[in-house]
Amino acid sequence: MAHLQTIFDHAVQDERLVAIGLCSVDGQLLRSTDDYPDKLTCANALATAARADHLLRIAVARCTWRLPGERRIRPRGRPRVAA
Repeated sequence: MAHLQTIFDHAVQDERLVAIGLCSVDGQLLRSTDDYPDKLTCANALATAARADHLLRIAVARCTWRLPGERRIRPRGRPRVAA
């Protein structure tokens, strides 16, 4: 996770990006940059990203990789394949 934090910290040096947060599938904030708003929950970020706001833009992307110790979760919409 320390490497991921380094990547986040480097990315926000771009003046177009203010903050980055990483949420778990159950909505817990796992990692964030220093300027990530304390009051912005993962649920609020998802709701805000869905609205058209010309002053604030929040992008949401789903990741398919797992963090160490996290259980595997099958992406929604994918059929289970029998072996």
